Amino acid sequence: MLERLKHKKVPVNRITVKESKKKSVTKQLQSMCFQYPELKYLGQKAFISYTRSLDPEKAKLKAKKSKKNEVKTKYDRMFERTNQDVLSGHYSKVLGEADDDDADDFLAVKRVIDTNDLDDPAQADAGPKKVTIGHQEVIIDSKRREKALLSKKKMLKYKGSGTKLVFDEDGVARPLYELQDEDAFAQDGPAEEQRARFVEDEAARVKDADADDKERARLLRREKRLKRKAREAEDRGDMPR
Repeated sequence: MLERLKHKKVPVNRITVKESKKKSVTKQLQSMCFQYPELKYLGQKAFISYTRSLDPEKAKLKAKKSKKNEVKTKYDRMFERTNQDVLSGHYSKVLGEADDDDADDFLAVKRVIDTNDLDDPAQADAGPKKVTIGHQEVIIDSKRREKALLSKKKMLKYKGSGTKLVFDEDGVARPLYELQDEDAFAQDGPAEEQRARFVEDEAARVKDADADDKERARLLRREKRLKRKAREAEDRGDMPR
């Protein structure tokens, strides 16, 4: 490894540290490992990852398996225990002692089923989400359709055309164009009479509107004339008559 580091121009030099500046943290680390076993597994993983990052060829580190019929060194209780947390699987892989027969063990937990899901039949029978837009029902069965609900341009084809409304003298809204069937049209009289009555009503309405416009124009001219006289009187220095 030193040769490879030297080839990669990574200098490794020995330094000398004063003894007075040194302090052993072995007991503190041992205490933390006893108190939090996860730290031991994370430390192993960090050491392996760091060592692999230094190796240019990314050589894999494999822990040696203990052979049978050999003398076993006495281990502390911490190394004998089997943890039941999320890191226990990682610890087994690091040591290379993962059991390949776990899939055949009928006592191993394969899947945890939430009882709340079994008690909720509505959730089990729930299908795609349906949204009513205008007079049409849209099925939301994908993320793309769900995102399309936020686009006004894409939703116009479901909303149909708009209806123009007008308000009468009582403030009641009604469609601008109202169609009648033949029977309702016949109840109002012959077509010629209806046409003459419509022309007469429209002529009276236009006449009244014309009179209102003329009166409004006359008042506007009078107001302008009074303002002009007031300015002329102010320029002369006397009051307007």
